[in-house]
Amino acid sequence: VADYMGGHYKLAVLVLTVVLIGSTLWFTFMLYISIIPFSTVGLYTSYIVISVAGIALTPLFYELSVEASYPIAEGITSGVLTWSNSFFGLLFLLAFYIPNIGTSWMNWTALGAGVAVVPLMLMFKEKYGRLSVDTGQ
Repeated sequence: VADYMGGHYKLAVLVLTVVLIGSTLWFTFMLYISIIPFSTVGLYTSYIVISVAGIALTPLFYELSVEASYPIAEGITSGVLTWSNSFFGLLFLLAFYIPNIGTSWMNWTALGAGVAVVPLMLMFKEKYGRLSVDTGQ
């Protein structure tokens, strides 16, 4: 699918991020704040949408990063992204060692991460140097 979206990764990332934020709000409001009445179907649906959007965003971020950093080798860019993803994942997991921290912070952290992406992506100037070389333009 990403091959057909060449030149539109930023838009795809923004749309999926907004979907991720909306479904995370839905999940949090239903489960922790009770603004939305709880239902098992709603819980499953919101979680599935969160999972699908999150899984779809990962390769798009990698593609967009590789495009933006061209002519730096893809392996270096992917390595930096993988390292930073692992580092922040480790910080997330280490937070569980804080006594009496609970679990509701996890949803707010995920929501904050999603919200932080939107202004950063809006400021990001996309360029597709690798795509233009691949297509001969």
